Amino acid sequence: MKVEIESKLKGQGGVYELRHIGTGTAYVGSTKDLASRKADHYTKLAKGKHSNHRIQRDYDLCPCGNTEFAFTVLSFIEDRGDRFTAEQEMIDTGTFTYNISKKAQGGGNTVGAMRKEVRRYITPWGEFRTIAAACEAGHMKTTTLSKIMENLDRKVDRKTFRRIAYLRAHYTVDALNRTWRRLGFGFTRDQTASEEIF
Repeated sequence: MKVEIESKLKGQGGVYELRHIGTGTAYVGSTKDLASRKADHYTKLAKGKHSNHRIQRDYDLCPCGNTEFAFTVLSFIEDRGDRFTAEQEMIDTGTFTYNISKKAQGGGNTVGAMRKEVRRYITPWGEFRTIAAACEAGHMKTTTLSKIMENLDRKVDRKTFRRIAYLRAHYTVDALNRTWRRLGFGFTRDQTASEEIF
């Protein structure tokens, strides 16, 4: 899907938010080129390849596509250090719950580069490009699978075992005290690390 880049934002650095219109949930980020970053968000969401699986999950659930998310410039800032400072201040407010990391990353620093795109979601019933596809095939709620993917090293306790129908249907109590990763959940990132489960 081709996304037009707004000429007024091209080459402009700043801090922005990407907000789900229906729920009000938002992500804050900073970049040296707001136009390219906006296009990058929308293009990857449309292809099911966004690196933030929380945003991708909500996008996949909505039939409206890109129109369900609003990209808004919060401030124009050219200096990289000042952008990071402003982004961190926004993250620290605690209102941007799409942000997985609580440290400003600027869309292009070392930490951000390490968090490469999710290529495939791995489940005991198969591998999928999107959370929504995995949930449909495995008859699991998207919120449940998303939490599993965020907490792969968390051990299954009795409360979790009773709450999640998939566990009750496919496992006995032998699932207790095993991590989600050991039960076969995970995801792969870029093609050069396609066999590595995070």
